[in-house]
Amino acid sequence: MIAVLSGCDTLHGVHFELASDTKLALPHECVEEGLRKVGLELVPTSPTQAVIREPGEDRYMFFVSYAVPPKVEFYAQIMHAPFSCKELQRFVPRMRAAAKSTQEACSLPASRVIVAETWMSQKSCGL
Repeated sequence: MIAVLSGCDTLHGVHFELASDTKLALPHECVEEGLRKVGLELVPTSPTQAVIREPGEDRYMFFVSYAVPPKVEFYAQIMHAPFSCKELQRFVPRMRAAAKSTQEACSLPASRVIVAETWMSQKSCGL
């Protein structure tokens, strides 16, 4: 007899999706510029992903993904249990500032960048 057990792990977190209204890919350079303008550092972990952190810190705040062009996504997510309000208060304001700064850095007269914020199975703690 073979028994198969499967389960569904809930994903918790927040995503900021940035995309051009013209559906063109956002250049990595303007994303990096947007992050630098708010005092954050991008550390590549693969050709399509990087961790975002405060300069000089070992602990990351969130991730950026270029895996699904033309979108760029800033995200923080975990499985099993949601982020605590203290954790969210540490990184969500920085994610929002980074999204706004990147939106400004990547927008052109002929195309603007749209930002969509999505919460996944996670209370926002008033943020």
